[in-house]
Amino acid sequence: MALPATGPNGLLLRYNMLRSFTVRHGLRYERSVCNPVGPPITRMRFKSMAALQSKAVFLRALRNARVCSRPYRHWLLAETLAPDVASGLKEWPHPAPEVAYASGRREENNATRRYVDAEAVAAFAPARALAETLQDPETVSALEATCDVDLSGTCLRIEYAQDREGFWLEPHTDIGVKAFTMFIYLAEAGRREDWGTDLYADPRTHAKRLEFTDGAAMIFIPAHDTWHGFEPRPMNGIRRSLIVNYVTGEWRNRHELAWPDVPVGRTSPSPSSKAAG
Repeated sequence: MALPATGPNGLLLRYNMLRSFTVRHGLRYERSVCNPVGPPITRMRFKSMAALQSKAVFLRALRNARVCSRPYRHWLLAETLAPDVASGLKEWPHPAPEVAYASGRREENNATRRYVDAEAVAAFAPARALAETLQDPETVSALEATCDVDLSGTCLRIEYAQDREGFWLEPHTDIGVKAFTMFIYLAEAGRREDWGTDLYADPRTHAKRLEFTDGAAMIFIPAHDTWHGFEPRPMNGIRRSLIVNYVTGEWRNRHELAWPDVPVGRTSPSPSSKAAG
C-alpha cells in the first residue's frame, strides 16, 4: 500500500488510508505521537481483533476477581482467556517434554522449558494476543490498581508449562526479581482434575489447593509469606498452565521475555518489525 508524502495534507491522507486498511483487514492500531493538524498518526502499531478481544475478556475477569486473604492475599479470576485464544493456546506447537522430577524445582529442567518469547510472539497468533493483552498499558494499570503494586520498569515473562506424571514443586515464594505472579490454567473441556496449585501458610503447613479449571487464574504479589508449590499426586495426562511474571530489570534471562527491551505499559514493537530486526 503506497502512502503519500508527509506535510499537513499528506499526513491526514496517510491517516485515513491506514485507518481504512485496518478496518478492511480486521486490525486496529495504537497511536502514540501527537499530530498538530489532526489525529495522532505516527508510530502506529497494528493489533489484531483477537488481541483486543483478549484484553476485554481479561479486564472483565480482573474486575470480577475474588480477593482472598488466606493464607496470604491473592486474587482468583475466572474465564480470563477469550475462547479463541484459549483454544489456540492449547494447540501450542511444542510437545510436552519427557523430563525427570527430582528436586521439586522447575530450574532442574531449564533446557526443556518454553516461553512466550519474541519468537512465539512473532509466529504464534494466540500467544501474541495474550502477550499484547498483558503488555498493554490499560491492562498494566488495571493490575496495578487492583493489586496495589507498581509494575513500572518491569518486563513481561510468560512460561508455557506442560507437566507430566511425577511432577511436584517444593514450597517457594517467588520473592526476588519477580514483581508479580499469575497462574492461568489450560484445562481440557469436560475433564475435572485435581491439578491446582497448593498454597501454604509456611513451608510446612498446607493451607488450600486451587481448583484447576479452564481459564481460571490466581494472582499474588511475591513476598516473604507467599508460599506455593505442587504436592505429588497422580497425573494421567498433561497439566498445561501459563506462568505469568512481571520481572524487574535484574532478570538475567532476557531471551525468556516477550519483549526483552520494552517494559510493560509501553507500546511494543510489531511482531514483523521485531522479527526483522
